[in-house]
Amino acid sequence: VTLGYRFGKFMPHITFAHSEAEPLAFDPTNPISAFASMVAINQDTLTLGMRYEINDSAAFKLEWSQISLDETTMPTALNGYVGSNGLYADSITSFGIVPEAKSNMIGMSVDVIF
Repeated sequence: VTLGYRFGKFMPHITFAHSEAEPLAFDPTNPISAFASMVAINQDTLTLGMRYEINDSAAFKLEWSQISLDETTMPTALNGYVGSNGLYADSITSFGIVPEAKSNMIGMSVDVIF
C-alpha cells in the first residue's frame, strides 16, 4: 500500500508492504522444491520517501525503509534453520550469526528520461 501527495516539485510518500509464504517441503519428484527456502518469505517493510522533480526529464529520490522479519520463522543459532529469514539471502553463518529482526535501508537515486 502506497500513499503520496505532490506539492509542486516535491512528492513525499509512505509505503507499507507485507510479504508472507509458507515454506515448501522438499519433494525429490518436484525439482522446484529444491528452492524451498527461497520462497519462504515473512517480513514487513515500512518506507518513507521523497521525490523531487529536477526538470521535465529528471527526478531525485530519497527513501528510508525499515525491514522487520517475522522472528518466529527466523533461523536461530541454537536449533538451526527453522524457516524463513525474509528476503535476506544469508542464514546462519559458521560463527552462528543470524540476520537481525529489524534492519534499516537508505536509498538514493536520480531517474532520467531521454
